Amino acid sequence: MALTAAQRAKNYRDRIKKKKTKYIDFKRKDCERKARKRTVMNSTEKEEYRNKHRMAQQRYVQKLKEKSNNVMQRR
Repeated sequence: MALTAAQRAKNYRDRIKKKKTKYIDFKRKDCERKARKRTVMNSTEKEEYRNKHRMAQQRYVQKLKEKSNNVMQRR
């Protein structure tokens, strides 16, 4: 049975993680790509990006808090 695109991408990321030098290079290239994208954004795109990032961070922190509360309640 053929794999979906998401499954192929996940398999690729897992293979890359096993090779430390390739993984470091992969992360570096991704960081550079994102930095280039941020430099060419206009002010409205930057504001939209910041708002999305802020909301994502808030959801992440909330998720961590809920997870830590669940762990403490189990003890």
